[in-house]
Amino acid sequence: MKSVPETSNDGAVESDVLPPVASRGLLKRIRTVQKRALKRPRGRPTAEEADSLRDTMMHTALNAFMTRGFEGASLEGIARDAKIGKITIYRQFGTKEALFREVVGFARQNLREHVRASITDRPPRQVIRDVIAQLVEAVSHPDFIAVLRLTISEAPRFPDLAADSLKNSEYALGSLVEYLGALHAEGVIVIDDPRVSAFQLAELATGGVRNLLKPRSTRAERKQMVDAAYTTISRAWGLEPLPSRSRRRHTDKQR
Repeated sequence: MKSVPETSNDGAVESDVLPPVASRGLLKRIRTVQKRALKRPRGRPTAEEADSLRDTMMHTALNAFMTRGFEGASLEGIARDAKIGKITIYRQFGTKEALFREVVGFARQNLREHVRASITDRPPRQVIRDVIAQLVEAVSHPDFIAVLRLTISEAPRFPDLAADSLKNSEYALGSLVEYLGALHAEGVIVIDDPRVSAFQLAELATGGVRNLLKPRSTRAERKQMVDAAYTTISRAWGLEPLPSRSRRRHTDKQR
């Protein structure tokens, strides 16, 4: 593990840059794959074309469910929007219910990619802060919120999807759990349980249900969330020093 770098006077890792979302918005990708579908050649597709075709169907179906809801969307409409034959969707998924399940899982996979992409061979302070920033960006993204709202609204029809969401959280944070376990074993951080600590970090960073109830926060607000979450977590885990008593007294006087 690399050594921990120097920090500013108050012990915090400074950064004015929020990480870019790991991939472009789903709605932008939908337009891209639909344009690509118009150029698809006739005849039996190659393996690469088959993957591209499935990608087109998934993005188009996600857009349909997000904008029309489960009841309002239809396999016929999705096939029409994707510029493919209806029989192709039936062969791939069979029913609208099966397609819905595939789409929800497909969209939630992005969260794991955000977290995993942040865990690299860098100083722990940078990695932890970047994980927090990626979580803040991912869960505040309109696409992610739309899928989460869709899952909640269709919970009575698909009660098992709520359980799947919990399992997905475990899956999405798996790489973070392993990383925290390694840091703890090396004495870099002080935690009781890597899994519990990973979920505490995620919950502090994502803010629970508040993102579902308000418009997306501004970039400045999201940076403030990242800074506050990092300060709390890093000091609790011993990654950053606690402020001195003299500084605390000075801060209290300013208040």
